[in-house]
Amino acid sequence: MVKKAIQTVAMFGGSFDPPHIGHKAIVYEVLNRLDIDILLIVPSFQNPLKQDSLATPTQRMQMCKVAFENFNNVLISDYEMKQEIRYTSDSVKYFKDFYDLKYLIIGADNLISLHLWHDFEWLNANVIWVVASRQNGSIDTQNIKLLKRYIMLDIDENVSSSEIRNGLKRDMIDTKISNQIDTIYKGTK
Repeated sequence: MVKKAIQTVAMFGGSFDPPHIGHKAIVYEVLNRLDIDILLIVPSFQNPLKQDSLATPTQRMQMCKVAFENFNNVLISDYEMKQEIRYTSDSVKYFKDFYDLKYLIIGADNLISLHLWHDFEWLNANVIWVVASRQNGSIDTQNIKLLKRYIMLDIDENVSSSEIRNGLKRDMIDTKISNQIDTIYKGTK
């Protein structure tokens, strides 16, 4: 009996409140630069270091399915939402049971608080960090030194989900979810 080869994956977690063209640019770069079989996109149930999301977990999951539907080898996972998982390390441990989870993708803005993440030392020993920087964004040079292994992705987009929630840069979202965005964030313009 031939044993099936385990698939190499990268995990891209986040609030995706909402997903935007910066997220899509990260997905594109990861798929083109990393030697992986699957990119797991894992919308978080609730980031323990952030306030509540404006969109519900179900809305964020649906927006991710639409925003990333045209990418091959991308799997949108509802694991964190169904299990109400709050820590990235728990998800990484879960997916490592099924895949060779090699890479963990984060935005460079996470570097400032990365040392506060639950099980940071375990994560640092068990993944290669993929740090995506925004166009004209700064890198926390002190905290990046904490990472044992990392790859930098320079993303040529300058947008954040908070700008979209605040009524700015609404043109930086997928047109297929623009009506949903307007409904969810209508009071934030």
